[in-house]
Amino acid sequence: MEKQNFFSSILCKLGQDMYTKKSTYDSLDHAYREAQENIQTLDARGGRYVMFSDHHRGAKNGADDFRACEAIYCAALKYYFEMGYSLCILGDAEEMWEELPSRVLAKNDVSFSAERLFHEQGRYFRLWGNHDGEWRYPDQVAKLLQKKYGARPLDVRESMLLRVVDGEKILGDVLLLHGHQGTQNEGENKWLSKLALRYLWRPFQQVTGLSCNTPATDWEIRDERDALIYEWVSQYPNLILIAGHTHDPVFTSRSHKLRLLEDIQKARQSLKKTPEREKKKRDNLNESLAKLSAELVWQEQKMSAGEKDKWEKEKTAWLENGEVKDPMPCYFNTGCCSFSDAKITGIEIADGKIRLVRWPNYDGKPHPTFPPLREETLGKVFGKLKRTQKRG
Repeated sequence: MEKQNFFSSILCKLGQDMYTKKSTYDSLDHAYREAQENIQTLDARGGRYVMFSDHHRGAKNGADDFRACEAIYCAALKYYFEMGYSLCILGDAEEMWEELPSRVLAKNDVSFSAERLFHEQGRYFRLWGNHDGEWRYPDQVAKLLQKKYGARPLDVRESMLLRVVDGEKILGDVLLLHGHQGTQNEGENKWLSKLALRYLWRPFQQVTGLSCNTPATDWEIRDERDALIYEWVSQYPNLILIAGHTHDPVFTSRSHKLRLLEDIQKARQSLKKTPEREKKKRDNLNESLAKLSAELVWQEQKMSAGEKDKWEKEKTAWLENGEVKDPMPCYFNTGCCSFSDAKITGIEIADGKIRLVRWPNYDGKPHPTFPPLREETLGKVFGKLKRTQKRG
């Protein structure tokens, strides 16, 4: 894993979340109510949506985290446009804590033009986050952002709902938002963070080229933010929440490493139950187990000492009697479009399935990873969510 030096790690904390459980719950409640005024229908049999977030488009200088990812992002958008997807941007598309809006808008015509194709066909949905919060104000959108998307009126919201249907049957809802809801870095604290990032972190990053975003092979859930969002959404039946903000990809409420751990456990159990006479099946299970184990060790070797300690605690918490607890599959995170290794991650909902994908693919080609990093049918996900109870 790319290591941050001492000064980088300190400066990266300046814009970090400050929040409470109450503030998070109250803000998510509000965003959920707002989303119910912005419902789009998604046909599980053929509807196609892709979600990206956290581009942090800058001014094409050394402090621009998006600059290295721009080419693969534009390639991804061309693919999804031709494949008939609708595009959802879940906030922090522009970095306006470190840069002036005019500089960001002037330097990113290529990616804006790629998004504009979706907007012109009514297949573009835009949400605001904390680093592009100017777009919460319609007058600012009309004055600054609208010109990048043509004559069709651009509506930027806090949240939206995808109502997933299968014929006449409603399977459930997907709540889309940025994920910063409830953070307390507003008012004076917000301006202190913005000033620190603009006048301390930005010049430091321009000189050093360091980034707050570690490579896209790092799948660890880093803080309690994911846990709070999971706790909130798990109380609502038939509801999935997809967010960004943390820059850490999450699929069905679990990090990629924990998924690997579960797959390893299942492979060991299957191997144990398979008779010796079924040699071909045992050979396949052995090969699968070997590949999974190698990938997990590879992930672990990328960790710093502190991350390894945290991972060991995480494994202990999830493993009981050789089995992995199964959380409700209600929380997903897109990751981001500004990883320092020039990779991006996103969530696809298409043809009855939900997928976590990374661009480029495993061979470095401009295609989504296939097979996906993770994939599940919508029917199975919503089937499990029916067991949850709504908060009273």
